[in-house]
Amino acid sequence: MKVTAAQLDAMAAPLTKAKPVDPVVALGTPAVPAGDAAPAGRSGKAATTTKLTIRIDPDLQGRARAAFMASATTTGITSLSDWCAAAIEAAVVQTEASLNAGRPYVPLGTDIVPKGRLSHV
Repeated sequence: MKVTAAQLDAMAAPLTKAKPVDPVVALGTPAVPAGDAAPAGRSGKAATTTKLTIRIDPDLQGRARAAFMASATTTGITSLSDWCAAAIEAAVVQTEASLNAGRPYVPLGTDIVPKGRLSHV
């Protein structure tokens, strides 16, 4: 196989790593137009997604990745973000059932929930 001068120049160029769109490990993805929305949630209608950044124990993070990979063939969920969103939705539904008579909570904006830990708990 003959290598051209242009190919040699290309091989000699330093490799660069692509810059991540968002280097923060997060649940969800940046908002997308409704046409590109993720599968419908509990409401049954297509919705946009939004990012939720959390900090968790590294061991739990690794176990969550392993659980996602292990369950992908049976759940049909093909992204870690969607898997985490489904886990959060299940926890929300369970909390609504046990603490709110099964009624959905009214969604709160980010300006309502204080940053950090709740002090009255």
